[in-house]
Amino acid sequence: MFGFRLSVIVQALLLVGGLIWCKEIFGRLREDVAEMRDSADVVHKSVIVLFWAVTAVIIFFMARFIWWIVSSFVTAARQL
Repeated sequence: MFGFRLSVIVQALLLVGGLIWCKEIFGRLREDVAEMRDSADVVHKSVIVLFWAVTAVIIFFMARFIWWIVSSFVTAARQL
C-alpha cells in the first residue's frame, strides 16, 4: 500500500516537472519557429525538433496520468 502512494507521489512530482518543462518550451515557440525558418544549421534545427519531440512525449504521459486521476475520481463517485 505504501508503494502505491509513493508511486502516485512520484508521478505527481513528474507531472509538476512536466508542466514546468512545457511552460518553458512553449515560451520558446516563436523563437524556435523563427530559428527553424531562418537557420541553415541542420544540427541546431535537429536539436529544436528533438526538444519538441520530448515535449510531445511528456504531454502524452501527463495526459495519461491526468486521465487516470479523473477516472479514479469518477469511479469513486459512482460507488457512493
